[in-house]
Amino acid sequence: MIQIDAHSASFDVLRDVAAHLNQRLEEELRAANQRIGAKLNAEAKRIMVRDIYSVEAPFLKRATEKERAKFAGTSRQRNRGRRIRRWVRSGDLLNNERVAFRTEDRGVFSVVLVNAMEYATPRYVLGLPGHRQAGEQSGESPTRSVQWQEQAVEEQQVWIRVQYEQAIERALRGA
Repeated sequence: MIQIDAHSASFDVLRDVAAHLNQRLEEELRAANQRIGAKLNAEAKRIMVRDIYSVEAPFLKRATEKERAKFAGTSRQRNRGRRIRRWVRSGDLLNNERVAFRTEDRGVFSVVLVNAMEYATPRYVLGLPGHRQAGEQSGESPTRSVQWQEQAVEEQQVWIRVQYEQAIERALRGA
């Protein structure tokens, strides 16, 4: 810790104090972002399970003989006689949800939720104004509009603010 008294206060000392405080603040904010990123990623996945993966995949209304032959004995048929599901849950969307950390201009740190699946963005914007409406791609589909990343941030907004406030307090106390 750097001490400043009336006799030694000079521009150089103040500059050193500011540099030390800036370093402490950067360390604390990075640590806070790590905690926030982990929490938001877990929350986004929880929302995906609740609002996407908990909905049962529907059956095709009428499967052709060709479709029946193609999916006979596969997981799409699910041992339900001649009925065939519209899709099979792969879990790829859930398994590819990640958190990324970016340093932007002026040293601003950002936490970003990303999903590398090629259909993640079309699925995310499904039902938003200007995009396809839910259920449109497969008729009577139970597919619904779910913006899991945005919901995760909204649901954790107060907790995020507290994390940043505590990080700033720790930086000021430790400087």
